[in-house]
Amino acid sequence: MNPLPTRAPGLPALSRQARPATTTVIAVNELGEEVPTPVAGEHPLTLYLDKRELVTLMTLGGAPEHLALGYLRNQRLIAEVAAIASVQVDWEVGAVAVTSRQLADTGVPLWEVQPLGPVDDRSEGESDDQSH
Repeated sequence: MNPLPTRAPGLPALSRQARPATTTVIAVNELGEEVPTPVAGEHPLTLYLDKRELVTLMTLGGAPEHLALGYLRNQRLIAEVAAIASVQVDWEVGAVAVTSRQLADTGVPLWEVQPLGPVDDRSEGESDDQSH
């Protein structure tokens, strides 16, 4: 695995382990000839947050680090990307390890500080009340 590159302040370090969009397989055409043919293929990628397995996602592999960050943010498991210290993809084992700043800075996993579930990231004064 490549070492993590330097990063801008406040942003996580990303491993940059994109996979090619297609792989080439040998197919047989209508004349019975073998021809190399590019095909897209999905790959399983198991997401770990602070060493805890969360989910296995299927991906084409073009931006696996961003997929992991997007999943965590979309599921409201993190309030902001700045809560993440690093995202490391290892295709040999089909996993992405996401380390929170909480774990990196204090050694305490994120879920020991807050329950592992949706975070409430609404601004002060917002509410669930939909009546206006």
